[in-house]
Amino acid sequence: MKGIVETERLYLRAFVPEDAEMIYRLNGDPNVMRYMPDHAKANVSRESAERMVERSMSYYKAHPGLGIWPACLREDDACIGWTCLKHLDDTDEIELGYRFFPEHWGKGLATEISEEVVRYGFEDLGLRRIVGITHPENTASRRVLEKIGFRYERDAHHYGIDVAYYVLESTGNASERGE
Repeated sequence: MKGIVETERLYLRAFVPEDAEMIYRLNGDPNVMRYMPDHAKANVSRESAERMVERSMSYYKAHPGLGIWPACLREDDACIGWTCLKHLDDTDEIELGYRFFPEHWGKGLATEISEEVVRYGFEDLGLRRIVGITHPENTASRRVLEKIGFRYERDAHHYGIDVAYYVLESTGNASERGE
């Protein structure tokens, strides 16, 4: 396996400092940032991308098994964005998230990697519940969550914006989880 999680077409790996340029380009794309909070759109710089990569690398140490990871194509190792399994905005909830360059939208890649990240979270990390949030108007992101089994729970407010809050709970019983 090349990384944290691997699928037929993608793998996730840990960030390295050189990934800051990819994050800068990703966050600078107006189509990618369409549904992001205004403060995130206004704070696009190489320095902010470097800080994100540094925070992500520190997060790995503080929260083993969790994080934000570059999503890379297996065919050529190109990074197409990122996927995460991390704490949601000052809560104890664990959030699934993803952000890809537009040229990789509509190919099923977010669904493919998200399914595997959820499996990893439940089976390898023993999580019981994973949440997903998205801007209410981001129908593509909502479809990804729904395709992999998340159910809409409520409207909420995270990262400075109103969001649709989705939940998926593990189907494994306590004895399967070693409890």
